[in-house]
Amino acid sequence: MAFNVNIRALLDTYANCVSLLKSFGRGREDNGTLAPDTEHEYTRLRKALKSDRSLIKRAYSSQLSESGSRLKKGDGFTPASETDLIVEYNGFAPLNGVVVSRSVTTSQPRIGTLARLNGTSYAVMMIDIDIPTDSPPQTSTILHWMQTGLAPSTVATQLNTTSGPIRAFLLENRANTTAFAPYIGPNPPARVPLSHRYAQVLVDTSALTDEGLEALRAAAGTRRGFDPGAALARAGLEGRVVAGNAYNVTNRGPALAPNATGTGRGRERDGEWDGDGDGDGDERWRCEWDGRFCRGLV
Repeated sequence: MAFNVNIRALLDTYANCVSLLKSFGRGREDNGTLAPDTEHEYTRLRKALKSDRSLIKRAYSSQLSESGSRLKKGDGFTPASETDLIVEYNGFAPLNGVVVSRSVTTSQPRIGTLARLNGTSYAVMMIDIDIPTDSPPQTSTILHWMQTGLAPSTVATQLNTTSGPIRAFLLENRANTTAFAPYIGPNPPARVPLSHRYAQVLVDTSALTDEGLEALRAAAGTRRGFDPGAALARAGLEGRVVAGNAYNVTNRGPALAPNATGTGRGRERDGEWDGDGDGDGDERWRCEWDGRFCRGLV
């Protein structure tokens, strides 16, 4: 709501700027100076523009954070958890709706929790829940990662995150268990929606049976259209999600038509599209980049 209100305020300010330009010089000779009343209006509008942009930047960042929190808690995605899952990429852990450059997320992350876990075995799943279809705005899903056999550490490790340094208990693949679905980094296609949400959930598999393990393996065999809730139900793991997280990665566009094929620029990989072919995953909007993640609009 605040974001929309601030957008309207900015548009009103721009309208006033246009009116000022139209009235400038009417009935006056252009001597290179501004009349006192015009100078005052110019100064006022300049301050208003700066203020409006600042308000939009803060409201947009807040909207992203709220979106990530709702996603973590189950609004638009199930299963979910109210407990934070730390997903850390080479020194950065994007938390709950942060917009991240594709280049940050190319390699498999480390994951952890803020509190020590009591189980003996865990699995992580990462799902893109905004896969385009030929019937927009309908979307589908794709499984980006499923790793079982993770054991919780008993000692906390310091990590850097988009909210500052934290200490987390990492989950480790000590037995070198082969992933049911090896990690694939985000790569949003140049189709609507250009911005994709990537949800990660941690599941307690301490009591998983052999039959349940095979059910998970079978579910991971089909990445496109992956239904995490159904997969966990078939494995007997309903209600076993213990932590969650989500972040956004965006293709800068322009968006192709729903039925467009991969002609011209771009290339398709694992069911997703890098629209301009350079693989950098830059955001469609302008951002303040700290090299690896977006702090908001400028």
